[in-house]
Parts: sequence; C-alpha cells; structure tokens
Amino acid sequence: MSVLLFSVLSLDGCVSDSSGETKWGINYHKLGVVSFFENADCEISVPLSIQEIKDSHTSFIIEATYRNIDYVVELMKAGVVNEIVLLILPYIAGSGKQLLGRCRISSYWELMESLPLESGILITRYRRMHFDGENAV
Repeated sequence: MSVLLFSVLSLDGCVSDSSGETKWGINYHKLGVVSFFENADCEISVPLSIQEIKDSHTSFIIEATYRNIDYVVELMKAGVVNEIVLLILPYIAGSGKQLLGRCRISSYWELMESLPLESGILITRYRRMHFDGENAV
C-alpha cells in the first residue's frame, strides 16, 4: 500500500480561497506532473476506509481539494500517506482551507525533489521518513 498526496497550494498553504474557488488554473500536462497520476494504480476519487487502504497492495494517488480536504487530513492522521507532491504557487490566498496546518500531527519528511519554474511555481516531492528507535529507515 502506498498513498501519494498531490496538492496545489498558495504560498500560505491554502488549497483554495475561502469561497472554495481555485483561481490558478494549472495545466498539469504543461508542467509535467501528470506522470504522478499515470504512475499510480488507482486515483482515490471517492473516500475509501483507512482499513481498505491499509489492506490493499495498490498504489493510490489523491489530489487534495477544497471538497475533500477533511478526508485527506484523516489520511494524514492515519499515517497512510507515504509521499507528498506540492505545487506551490506564487500567490497568497489570504484565507481559505489550509492543507497541512489542519493535520495537527507531527511527522518527518525527506525532500526528494525540488523544481523551481520560471513562472514562480515550485514543485516539491517529499517522502515520509519512518524511525526505528532513533534512526531513520
């Protein structure tokens, strides 16, 4: 089981403004991030139970949106998200639903990739770090 969380965020960590609007209109093909979706076995478009995900041998991807953010936070809290890909936009929403600030959990993540684009968008990919006692595994 592996779950990749994909999200487009403003600089202040919001998946949209307070109205639920996403004003950034990102072309995933043009940015080359569609491969994350193509490499997953299944996209989570309707909520699965945490146990269904844990019992599966499937690689999942879910995109955090204004509509599913509460479910995404539950996935984070349950520890089933193994990887996070963030597209960080040079925009401050000022209000709205924040993604990671809502998790209220502590976890360590290793930066796997960071790609700044001329447009000011930053694409980052993180992998969850697990610890065996005091050492990362």
